[in-house]
Amino acid sequence: MSGVEEPAGHGKAHRAETEEGDSAHGNITPSTTSPTRHYGKIDENVIMPLDVRISNVSTRIVDDGDRDWVFVRVETDEPGLTGWGEASLGWHTRAVVGAVGDLAPLIVGQDPRPVERLWQAMIRAPFFRGGIAVTSAVSGIDQALWDIKAKALGVPLFELLGGPVRDR
Repeated sequence: MSGVEEPAGHGKAHRAETEEGDSAHGNITPSTTSPTRHYGKIDENVIMPLDVRISNVSTRIVDDGDRDWVFVRVETDEPGLTGWGEASLGWHTRAVVGAVGDLAPLIVGQDPRPVERLWQAMIRAPFFRGGIAVTSAVSGIDQALWDIKAKALGVPLFELLGGPVRDR
């Protein structure tokens, strides 16, 4: 990303040097002082800009014969930074899609990083409490917001939610 300076010693040349080893350092693993690590790879270009905003919320419906799947897509104004969630509710597809559309104005234009604050806005802002369709819509949007956060930080989503449960 333009405008972001890398700390001294943490550029692409440094990564290649430490991953392959050199005469000064011997065979060593990548530095742990890097901004992000996932599965042994270092990616220093995943820092979310400070001014990123949610630009659109939409749904995609997948017909699976006896059941429809409702997927929620939350887009940001940062190119390529998009999150996906799932908000299916059996035979209530139109209700969930409508609820996502009703909730979208509450979060469009907002920073996607404070996921819990946005969840509170979607649950508490409407005058009347929503039922199961609104709860499913909030769930799908919430998943998409966490997906955005994980992608922006360059980590798998499960790392933000407490890490793996088992090793296999």
